[in-house]
Amino acid sequence: MNASSRPPNPAASSSSSVSADDDASAPGGGTLGERLDLAVERFPEREALVDVAGGRSWTWAEFARYVELLALGLLGKAVAKGERVGVWAPNCGDCALIQFAVARVGAVLVSVDPSGGAAGLREALQRSGTEILFTVEAYEDHVEEVWDDCPELRDVFPFGDGWSEPMDLGLQIGDPRRVAEREAELSAEDPVAVPYGTAETEPLTHRDLVNGAHALVGKAEDAGAGAARGGPLAELPLSHPLGTALELLAAAEHGDRVVVPPPPSPPSPPPPAGPAPLADQ
Repeated sequence: MNASSRPPNPAASSSSSVSADDDASAPGGGTLGERLDLAVERFPEREALVDVAGGRSWTWAEFARYVELLALGLLGKAVAKGERVGVWAPNCGDCALIQFAVARVGAVLVSVDPSGGAAGLREALQRSGTEILFTVEAYEDHVEEVWDDCPELRDVFPFGDGWSEPMDLGLQIGDPRRVAEREAELSAEDPVAVPYGTAETEPLTHRDLVNGAHALVGKAEDAGAGAARGGPLAELPLSHPLGTALELLAAAEHGDRVVVPPPPSPPSPPPPAGPAPLADQ
């Protein structure tokens, strides 16, 4: 579970995707990959995602290129269509890259609640059948703790300041046609996400997330917020499919951006107690 270095910021490019049964140019249509391609086509140099705590930002073209590299790496790791890929991490921009890369290869993202500790991770992995897990280096000890209890888990990739092994592998493969070939097999009705690994929850499809994002845009426009360039804050964690899809996909419709805020500061300690009052003489 070694973290490898983040690749240099590559030139903007994106593989095109094809949906078997939906018009990606229609509002609320297409797969996640197709919606991302449309945003790149319309707003390539506009800022798409800002990670305040990490001090990083991506334009739509840059974001799509990193997604493509990660998707290539997942294919190089033999991730199959429909395979469960988990992410267990605090709120960060990298979770959005993972969500879209998983979608582009036809896999299903399992978002594991970062507040659940090792016990919550174990339950989510076992119930969802997750085979690959992305996590942050600070959580690796917990992953080691549950490894023997999750026989279907075959690979764990840490990410953060040093990027993950699949991203480096995607850079080595460097052939976006492999992603396009996989995407040609996908449909808007394919599953793409399971929130927090609950096996009883029906997986969300590409159509569910794209339509949900379009509805969010409609509500914002009805409220008079359609022209705001600041973009919606990621109030839901970006490691949750609703966070990535509803915020980023909604922003993609008008070329807005998503700002991932820093984690809240811990409460300040109470002031020291003053001197005890003097007893009455």
